[in-house]
This record gives sequence, C-alpha cells and structure tokens, in this order.
Amino acid sequence: MPDTRIICIGTDVKTAILDRVNSREISAQIQSIPECKLPDAIELSEVKRTRRGGAERVKRAPSAYNLFIGSCLKNKHIKGFRNAAPALRECAVEWKQKKNG
Repeated sequence: MPDTRIICIGTDVKTAILDRVNSREISAQIQSIPECKLPDAIELSEVKRTRRGGAERVKRAPSAYNLFIGSCLKNKHIKGFRNAAPALRECAVEWKQKKNG
C-alpha cells in the first residue's frame, strides 16, 4: 500500500496549522516544509513502502549463479511442479561442476 508524503504546503494553510500547534518541534517541522505556489494548496505524492517502512529499494542485479540456474531450468522445459525439484538439483550439480573446474 502506498504511503502519502507532503511535497509542499501553501502559505495560508501553513499559517492556519501553525496557529493551532503548541509544540516547538512540530512547528519547526511544519516550517521546514516547502511552500506551494498557491496559498491554499497542499501537494502530496505517493511513495511505496517496504516491509521496514522505508522507501522502496532498487533491486539488486542477479548473480552468476542466478543467471546460470535460470537458463538451465529454461533449457530443461519443465512441465509440472513435481518435475521442478529434480531439475533444480541437476542444475545445482552442473553449477558445482562448472564452478570447481
């Protein structure tokens, strides 16, 4: 589920919020938000969250092992779920032989 973040707040909206806030920390955070061109505007953007709550990370490139196993399994033309495990074992043995020499 995407998370919503504030991009900017208009000057009228910002002053209305600051008039009701009693905490210095919160008012400092609100003042640090950039101002929009329109005084009554609030611009938001959607950001995808990860399981840890941070922004979405860039996916790591596949390793040589991942690439080898993927191509090996595709070349075996596996039909059915039950045939996948033995084929994967065969590919793993081929990888070990290739890696060890």
